[in-house]
Amino acid sequence: MIGSTAHDGPHLRWPADRFYWAILDASSLPGRPTVRSRRQHERLGYLFESVLPGVTIEEVQAVYQRLPGDAKRVLACGISQNVLEQEVDQCALTLSPQTAPAFVDERIEPAGLNLLTGRFCPGAVRRAHRRLILSIALVLTLCAVLVIVGLERRTSAHRRAQNDVLTARTAILEQILGSAAPAPGMGAGIPRAGVGIPGAGAELRLTAERRRLEQTRSHDGAVSELHDSARVLARLLGLWPSDVPAQTQSLSISSTSITIRAQVPSMADAQRLADALARFPKWQLHQPQSESRRDHVQVTLRLGRNQEQDR
Repeated sequence: MIGSTAHDGPHLRWPADRFYWAILDASSLPGRPTVRSRRQHERLGYLFESVLPGVTIEEVQAVYQRLPGDAKRVLACGISQNVLEQEVDQCALTLSPQTAPAFVDERIEPAGLNLLTGRFCPGAVRRAHRRLILSIALVLTLCAVLVIVGLERRTSAHRRAQNDVLTARTAILEQILGSAAPAPGMGAGIPRAGVGIPGAGAELRLTAERRRLEQTRSHDGAVSELHDSARVLARLLGLWPSDVPAQTQSLSISSTSITIRAQVPSMADAQRLADALARFPKWQLHQPQSESRRDHVQVTLRLGRNQEQDR
């Protein structure tokens, strides 16, 4: 392994005969031989040791490169660790062979077989690696800080927007509901439900107002009955005889009965009125009540709902 050396600044190039060489068959090893893990490096070292002339793998600094065209053929290149300790200058950054040995048919790049790795890695390279790692860590930290600041600003913006919406909502509710005040007719110290309560917010008052409005829906039946009574009255007036002068004193209509109190000139007019209203469909006229007065006849007519016709 004795021969001349070549220097290219801090990058050393030594003749191929100064190195140990071997082509290893890595087909018996699990995984890909190009994996640069410590475990795979040790496995390739066991294969390389079997062809080393009188030295152990622990005495040799070795690197490996997969040969092109065959994933299981690996080129091994090594050199004695004593040689590296004695002959390599501290300023050197890399050490690789000038050329590949003659028995290697494949075309490889010898510069890729750098022996200054592991514990022989130059201090300048180690410091450069540390600076690179620190720079990457600094950049990642800065990015994390920027992300956190951005998220915090976005969160603050969302909170401000939410507060603005709540403020606008409260203002609208205050405008619609007005200020809290006691209900008319109630004592000064007795507040209306949800209104006039000390410290009650607009949301509470809105809920109370909604509940109050919901309670008014219980009168829907009365409203429906009022509409039905109006239709009954319209049909009743349609049967009223136009030739009977009458002064109506009261007229009461419910879902089951109709009561009419009126003044007519004579008994004959009272009879004609009763006969006309007796033709009211689905209603039955009860016995009319008539009372003669000095200048008129007081008549009372009652009609009941005919349940059989309804069915």
